[in-house]
Amino acid sequence: MMFRVSEKFYWNDSLYECLYCDSFSAVIKEEGSIESIHLSTVQLNAAYMQGAINTVEELAQQSKKARKVILSDLPSYLQRVISCRLAYINLFNKFDLDKEALQEEMVSLTREYGLKEAPGISTVYRWRKAYTDSYENLLSLVDKRFRVTKRNV
Repeated sequence: MMFRVSEKFYWNDSLYECLYCDSFSAVIKEEGSIESIHLSTVQLNAAYMQGAINTVEELAQQSKKARKVILSDLPSYLQRVISCRLAYINLFNKFDLDKEALQEEMVSLTREYGLKEAPGISTVYRWRKAYTDSYENLLSLVDKRFRVTKRNV
């Protein structure tokens, strides 16, 4: 890695700034300190290769990748889809054996959510399996089958 002037990086849990760097030597300064440290670029590159030095930009990219998606990050239509699917799952759990009462409740739930027709029983079972297999993670109710289309590949 070639260190650039004014580039900031973390080394040994401290924030440093590069004041000068060429192919042989570098001058760095710890954040908040007035003392500068003279090093060879061989030392800095060795520390970087061992993973002891991380630039601020690298850490920002890593934290962006590691950030988990939560329900409020999703658009409102997906939040509505998830709540609708969860309602059907809860309905199936409630009326698992009584099919007549289940049909009546499905019709009323379909009207409540403004759907044209109720989802099929196998569809709701697929949603329930995905929901329980993911230890009741609501994000598992987002349909991921759209990703196999040509425009998203």
